[in-house]
Amino acid sequence: MSEKTEQAVELFGQGYNCAQALLVVFGEESGLDREMALKLAAGLEGGLGMTGEICGAANGACLLLGMSTGGSEDSCSKQGRKLARKRVREFLRTFKKECGAVSCRQLLGVDIGTKTGMAAAVGTRAFTHRCPHYVEVAARILEEMLENGDGRR
Repeated sequence: MSEKTEQAVELFGQGYNCAQALLVVFGEESGLDREMALKLAAGLEGGLGMTGEICGAANGACLLLGMSTGGSEDSCSKQGRKLARKRVREFLRTFKKECGAVSCRQLLGVDIGTKTGMAAAVGTRAFTHRCPHYVEVAARILEEMLENGDGRR
């Protein structure tokens, strides 16, 4: 496990949400300071506000891939947006291949968007038993993609 991946998993273990852990560790290279990273990712945990949709670690990685596409002009251009979409699709495809799904609901095996599902997730300690692995996988895939620069793994 790389140093950055270890840092992301460690931050998650310290109580940061999954998206925050990735944005704090990887965001600085793209000009994102720690405070802004924490604010941007605050509502992404649990699949967008604990609704069970797309995993926060995956969401955070996708934000970072968009940030690494290029300068602000590149990100706004048709070609820049196309590259960002390509990289996000590649990330999600790889994450799903390795983890079996991209939604928290499927990853955790319960619908945390409901009181019953949330109680089940807490009762089985799904957030502490499963989520560190998803943070690790997201960080590793992200790091590989950022190193390659073109979205290929």
